[in-house]
Amino acid sequence: MRVTVQLAPDLARKLQQGSGRGKACAELNGVLKNLSVKLVPLHPGIDDEALGSYFAVEVPDSETAQNVVRNLRPCRGIRAAYIKPADALPKV
Repeated sequence: MRVTVQLAPDLARKLQQGSGRGKACAELNGVLKNLSVKLVPLHPGIDDEALGSYFAVEVPDSETAQNVVRNLRPCRGIRAAYIKPADALPKV
């Protein structure tokens, strides 16, 4: 199950470049460490600011996903955190 996270462009850039400095980075890294999850870019190495701001957290179940969303949303620099719906065929 995937939690999709959109970060503010400046925070996303810092994380993609490995520069985890600043209050927002410290807060986010602290939350991720407490939850024992890892944030990975959905579009690594891309120069597009909009696409570069999307990251994902893979979790084993919906309860963990809800906990991750609940803890990430109040963090500085988080624009969105949501559970990716399961892929499905369109209903006819």
